[in-house]
Amino acid sequence: MRGKTLCSQTSTLNEKSYQLPSVVTTLESLVFTCKDTRLNLWTVEPVTRAGVSCRLGRLQFHFVALSYGRPETMLRSARLRKELEMLNTQLPPGIVCNAANESMDQIEAVIFGTSGTPYEGGKFKISIQIPERYPFDAPRVKFQTPVYHPNIDSAGRICLDVLQMPPKGRWKPSLNLKAVLLSLQALLAQPNPDDPLVPHVAEQFKLSRELFNSQAAKHTRRHAT
Repeated sequence: MRGKTLCSQTSTLNEKSYQLPSVVTTLESLVFTCKDTRLNLWTVEPVTRAGVSCRLGRLQFHFVALSYGRPETMLRSARLRKELEMLNTQLPPGIVCNAANESMDQIEAVIFGTSGTPYEGGKFKISIQIPERYPFDAPRVKFQTPVYHPNIDSAGRICLDVLQMPPKGRWKPSLNLKAVLLSLQALLAQPNPDDPLVPHVAEQFKLSRELFNSQAAKHTRRHAT
């Protein structure tokens, strides 16, 4: 039982009016072909077309099936469509984002390194995977471009509270992709060494900022330009 199919009815009436039971099924993409005989015997067969044709004498009925997916999928699709429209017009300078496929469950983004930081001049590619239960579950985000950063490891994993579910994190359904991207942009510009994913880089950031800046800038030139 994957979804719900509702049927709207149009009819051509050449004889007295007949009433057919309304067709309501909980099977997605299930359609009926109905054939009447003079004995009023009906045959019902599942087919793969998105329509229903029925005839009773000279009375012809046509049903159009409207299929809907699961509520979670519908909510996710509607939410993502709205969010992507917003991202196209409301993202600040330094962030580019678009859907990687028609289902919108893969999002690609680029964050440009902030001026005055070791990441200046870099283009950092990010992949965002949208879970089936989004926005109730947090998006899964990874850096595709290598980054020298205390909160981003060599596999692109990110230590950021808005990407984690409670109680450890603070993701909630009211947050969105714009909030995620802005948080990533801020994290790239201002690392948080007190909650590190790469301890030795965090220690270097705290104890030898000049060396950290040099290493991060060199890493950026090598991998992100």
